Amino acid sequence: MWNRMLWLPLCLLLPAFAHAQEEQPDAQQMLREAVALIQEGSYRLAIGNKLDPLIRDFEKRYEGTGKRIYGARTTEESLYYLLEVAAAIEEGVEKTKNDPSLEKVGVRGPLSVELATDGVGGATQNAMVIGPAWGDALFMKGSALVSLNAKAEAEQVLAEALKLSPMNSMYLSEYTYIFISNKEFEKGLEWATKAEQAAQFSPEGLKMEELGRAKRNMGYALIELGRLDEAEKKYKEALKLDKNDQKAKHELDYIRQLRSEQGGG
Repeated sequence: MWNRMLWLPLCLLLPAFAHAQEEQPDAQQMLREAVALIQEGSYRLAIGNKLDPLIRDFEKRYEGTGKRIYGARTTEESLYYLLEVAAAIEEGVEKTKNDPSLEKVGVRGPLSVELATDGVGGATQNAMVIGPAWGDALFMKGSALVSLNAKAEAEQVLAEALKLSPMNSMYLSEYTYIFISNKEFEKGLEWATKAEQAAQFSPEGLKMEELGRAKRNMGYALIELGRLDEAEKKYKEALKLDKNDQKAKHELDYIRQLRSEQGGG
């Protein structure tokens, strides 16, 4: 029986934080110190002494802005969020045209932004894109909670990270793991697919790694759902990204083993 590996150890993801371009140097220092604690297995210390204080600091810093806060790692990701807000604003404008009574109370679009009428310019009045440190702190806390087998709490924390950065492939893959590890494979596949799509916004140095992880997660869920042909396709796509991807190779061997056991050749 193959020793099937779904989980990418947290320590292999941690170098991603070196790519963060957060505007607060103190936040980066706190994250580095949390990384060191996590690497030595001191998950509770990392959460209580580093991550929770950093998360509270960000909450206090932005709670009075009245704006929808996003965290982004790349210019493309930042622009995506602002365009989403602008689209929500435009939807609000159309609703107001159809129902003038809405104009007095302020229309909220799907992303809960106040009504404005000047496209991306209006989006910048209603939303703010910051660096990734706040979301990274939540991501690291969620990952540490996963390591502590506190999956219910981890799910809540990772959901908060995704509110800040809904197109962060790394966060989405971690969120995917919650469902797959709980054997909720349909949900796992849904979130892995979102992670695959979001990888287009990943930093160049991480894009292939994050896309590969998303594809492997999709393949894993598809195997568990009995959809072997689709799973095989995803693992082959992962190998095209990295010909040395041992996890993808092992899973393709596992698919061949399953087919042999099922008499499928």
